[in-house]
Amino acid sequence: MTLLSDWLAREGHVLLGWWLWINLAGLAALPLCWRLLAGLPDRGYTLARALGLLLVASLHWLLGSYGFLDNSAGSLVFCWLLILMGASLLCWLLPGSFSVRAWWREHRALVLTSELIFAALFVAWALYRAFQPELYTTEKPMELAFISASQRSLSFPPADPWMSGYAISYYYLGYVMSAGLALLNGLGSAIAFTLTNASLVALTGACAFGLAYNLVRSRGRNAAMPGSALLTGGLAMAMLTLMGNFQFLLIEAPYQSRAAPPEYFEFWGLQQRSQAPAEASALSLDTSRWSHWWWFQASRVLSDYTLDGNLTAYQPIDEFPAFSFVLADNHPHVLALPFVALMMGLMLNLLLLRRGATGWEVILYGVALGGLAFLNAWDSPIYLAGMIGVEALRRLMSSERGRLERYDWLGLARFAVKLVIVAVLAYLPYFVGFRSQAGGILPNLVNPTYFPRFFIMFGPFIFILGAYLLVETWRGRGVRFNWRLGWQVAAAVLGISAGLLALAALAQAQAYPQALFPGVGSTTASTGREWLSLVWERRLSHSAVSILLLLGMVLVLARIFPARHNPRHDAFVAIRWITYSPASGFCLLLIAMGLALAFAVEFFFLRDNFGARLNTIFKFYYQAWALWSIAGAYAIFSMTLDRADPKPHGLIRLGILGLALASVVAGCAYTIAATHHRAWIETGRQQARISARYVAPSDWEDSIRHVAEGERVSPGALLFSRAGGEADASAETALSLHGGITLLDGDALIVQKPLSLRGDLGGLSRDEQAVIACLSELVGRGEAVVAEAARDAYDIRYGRVGSLAGIPIVLGWENHQQQWRGATYDSIAGTRRDDLRQLYTAADFAAVEASIARQGITHILYGSTERAQYGSLGEEILLARLPVVCEAGESRVYATTLAST
Repeated sequence: MTLLSDWLAREGHVLLGWWLWINLAGLAALPLCWRLLAGLPDRGYTLARALGLLLVASLHWLLGSYGFLDNSAGSLVFCWLLILMGASLLCWLLPGSFSVRAWWREHRALVLTSELIFAALFVAWALYRAFQPELYTTEKPMELAFISASQRSLSFPPADPWMSGYAISYYYLGYVMSAGLALLNGLGSAIAFTLTNASLVALTGACAFGLAYNLVRSRGRNAAMPGSALLTGGLAMAMLTLMGNFQFLLIEAPYQSRAAPPEYFEFWGLQQRSQAPAEASALSLDTSRWSHWWWFQASRVLSDYTLDGNLTAYQPIDEFPAFSFVLADNHPHVLALPFVALMMGLMLNLLLLRRGATGWEVILYGVALGGLAFLNAWDSPIYLAGMIGVEALRRLMSSERGRLERYDWLGLARFAVKLVIVAVLAYLPYFVGFRSQAGGILPNLVNPTYFPRFFIMFGPFIFILGAYLLVETWRGRGVRFNWRLGWQVAAAVLGISAGLLALAALAQAQAYPQALFPGVGSTTASTGREWLSLVWERRLSHSAVSILLLLGMVLVLARIFPARHNPRHDAFVAIRWITYSPASGFCLLLIAMGLALAFAVEFFFLRDNFGARLNTIFKFYYQAWALWSIAGAYAIFSMTLDRADPKPHGLIRLGILGLALASVVAGCAYTIAATHHRAWIETGRQQARISARYVAPSDWEDSIRHVAEGERVSPGALLFSRAGGEADASAETALSLHGGITLLDGDALIVQKPLSLRGDLGGLSRDEQAVIACLSELVGRGEAVVAEAARDAYDIRYGRVGSLAGIPIVLGWENHQQQWRGATYDSIAGTRRDDLRQLYTAADFAAVEASIARQGITHILYGSTERAQYGSLGEEILLARLPVVCEAGESRVYATTLAST
């Protein structure tokens, strides 16, 4: 508690300010939610924060892009006021009555619970990041650079911090949001980074809670017991934000504790865990002796092998939200997650309104859809399809004939066109300037997913949703269950997919051994026919996943679309074609979307710079997890607590509930173990209880402790002395070798690092941080181009000026720029790398001046990274010819003649 109280005393106001502005954004959007999200039982209350952030940030960016506003805290407040006044005016002008008092009486338990969930998740994850504030691993330097650049920019789009002279070419709306909150709170980009992590967890959890709550409440009072909606909402929150896959319990724990034989790991065949360690032991969940970053392996479950049995060069990435939160990256797929939940909420609203969308509702849906494209472009086509799907479901459920007519299909087309037009117009400056590495669709010939690995990834959902589909099949049994349509569509999907794949395989066999597609080679096949035989064998032996997903599609389609003819009834007897509720129909739609995403990667993937399916798996599986989390929570309610729908026998329900909850708990075990390991063991805090533990020597009969618990000490501080020792120069004393906060443990003192949200920059020295801070203060928000060493990616020592200050540098991480800029990269990069080498290694100043002129360099950083890469010859020339404007230790910043202009 001492560490916690010290942290809250120092940084509690920062938490409060960030929390307050997020809630103010929600307040601005609340009148809009009350009017346009009236189909939801809570009228959009639990979605208001996410919607408010999206609207305020989007308006701020749009007006800044057109030159009407600058990028400042004042402009953000102005945009907040515009949203608040516009939403309030619209709430007043639109027809219909709404009693806030009656709404509060009915939903006050929801309000209190949702506020508690948001605050608890926000503070809990901020505390986790205060324990583990690292900002230097994986892609955090890139994400920090985008926040810094978005905060520093006077207008939009922000300058690319790693490619001087160009704007950011990526989905960056999430970074604009983070930078905006930092501006409003007067914070730097590093602390904004860690607070963004915490707010993403809280926003995602709150939206997931609200989604499931609304699904249950839409069933009516007769269907749900009091509190069922709140419990289901809490379950959805846990499944989306806290639940992990089965890798921890099935693979990592047996692997790290040497508790399983080699054959066990060979069966699963994971990327880094295919062979057991040499020595055997007993199963242990004590992670202190486990290998470094063991928790990372949960995102590398799927493994792709060549036809020769070797791992492919680029392996699939299969992150899930809890992993992303543990890793604490702020990549676009994570930044977009709360708004994915928002989009699902808008879909549910459209369904529950039981009528077509009005003009204002179409505008809201289109703006949210366009914002999702700006947050993470991979997600927008998925949820465009979701909006069309839910509109189709709405039309189907209101149809008197239990089917979609021709005018329905035309209406769906018109609705889709309206959404796309609004989305594009709302974010037109972004769409005009965006460039991507995407280059079409390629066949996945040789890497269908192996079912045991798929089970590790999606095991909790296989149990829960599998049981739910069986229950829905039982509920729809008889003439209403449209087996014929289900099998027809499944056969068509399989036939088209397999047919296209077969054509690609035949073309590849004809060209063999030349590779028409990436990753299809083999050293064991001497002819195209042999290669085709190996492919056929692989597809058959790994077909279980495709079959399982197709079977799920059959059950969903057969349940959603009723059989059109019923010979048991006279034609004049009214027939209720749809026998499921809107909530159940929505759940089935979410399941179907996830099934389609998981099925697609078995046959195709989007072409990018990697030429492999790793990114397609990554983004599609991530959305399948989000979709199935909401569906899974509702499914558990529907199978066990729903009082309106038929339910299985009590013992069966009890078994389903036990299996479902056990699956969720097993998944959450990963997050509990991983956060503990990262916060307590990786940071050295557990080791500090031994290495930084101080106690007065046992032979001192009388000793004096000179520091109190919770006191800040520096290395060399006096901790203990003999009685009267501080006044006596000859007295024996005990001094601290560490700096930090003192904690009492009996008679001992333990010195721990204080908690902080301000970020740990790892190998970046204090001198380098100081000169970059000096440079940032020197140039402010003015135009500048900085030269620093360019080489490695995933290393904070490169691109560090862009990361910490947002000031454009000549060249940052090249592989990332290649991904962002696609075919245009070579022409944009030009001679940048060569000019940097010449700048730092030239023997005469004329060559240095030539590089400065070509790249428009205003400042040159010379630190340990530049000396290690280029040597010190260039530094001697710079010292002789250019003024030093910032200096700390051996790190210096030089101003060129262009700095004054």
